[in-house]
Amino acid sequence: YYGGAGDDYASGVAVASDGSVYLAGETNSTSAIASGGHQNTFGGGESDAFLVKFNASGAWQWSTYYGGAGLDYYASGVAVAPDGSVYLAGLTSSDSGIAAGGHQNTFGGESDGFLVKFNASGERIWATYYGGAGDDYASGVAVASDGSVYLSGGTTSSSEIASGGYQNTLGGESDAFLVKFNVSGIRQWATYYGGTGDDGMGMDTDTKINVALSSDGSIYLSGDTDSPLGMASGGHQSGLGGQFDAYLVKFVEDGTTGIVETRGSVRSAYVEALYPNPNRGSFTVRVASEKAQTALLRLTDVLGAVVWQSNVSLVPGTNETEVSAKVASGVYALTLNVNGKVHTAKVVVE
Repeated sequence: YYGGAGDDYASGVAVASDGSVYLAGETNSTSAIASGGHQNTFGGGESDAFLVKFNASGAWQWSTYYGGAGLDYYASGVAVAPDGSVYLAGLTSSDSGIAAGGHQNTFGGESDGFLVKFNASGERIWATYYGGAGDDYASGVAVASDGSVYLSGGTTSSSEIASGGYQNTLGGESDAFLVKFNVSGIRQWATYYGGTGDDGMGMDTDTKINVALSSDGSIYLSGDTDSPLGMASGGHQSGLGGQFDAYLVKFVEDGTTGIVETRGSVRSAYVEALYPNPNRGSFTVRVASEKAQTALLRLTDVLGAVVWQSNVSLVPGTNETEVSAKVASGVYALTLNVNGKVHTAKVVVE
């Protein structure tokens, strides 16, 4: 068991390379929870997050509360970095006692997500809020081999969320978000992901936006949605099946710019470069192709409306196509469709 005299819930678990196990959750117990960690007393609100470390034999090593005077919970995000440090993510309404030395040190609004980094001994390294003026929560965290950390969650905030990512404006009632930090807690980029409906808060209060990394550096984000547009491209199911559907999206980082793009299962051709970007509606698309084939290039707005398209004949190697579209400033999606397999890249028009 793990708990005191109150209500205690476990919601996340992660294992370190040495076999140590980290258990995350939330509690309103004021004793029998924390010892030897960063915060050994209950924060004073309705609930606190907690994190506890066991060795491989199940022997307790240390544990900590994490919370302020408000409501701190939903701590389902826990991940261990290659250097042995551990991350905890969740939701908070506390305006103090949460952030220190991170990206956002002041409380944003109704509720914020939080991300905190501890060393293997339970000492806090840095911590940040993540949120704007609306409702925001964090529920997923993943760490790359270089120590970069990815935080996922949901938001209704129309600002302070996205920068330099695939989708920089709120799509609808709520969106998912994905943000990348370096090992020191400095934000590298961030993106919304959502259509015109509810993609962040979901079908019930247990909705979680999860993130996972693959060995090739791809980033996967999952959640649920009722948006009929702006969600699916080049995957298994292109249309909304019911009131709410699950979704899965794959992102790939551009190693030069850091900009995130979505990618389908194209193997024989892909968008290699797009420049200038940002632009004023005119830009060059460079496509790499393994063989001679025909492809459809299409530019769509955030609602999925086609604003430009062209059939192009590809030759083996590098192919360049000039795009000139008279469109308003904003974020657009450029899709390369080869026999139903789609590669999507972000275009910013200023």
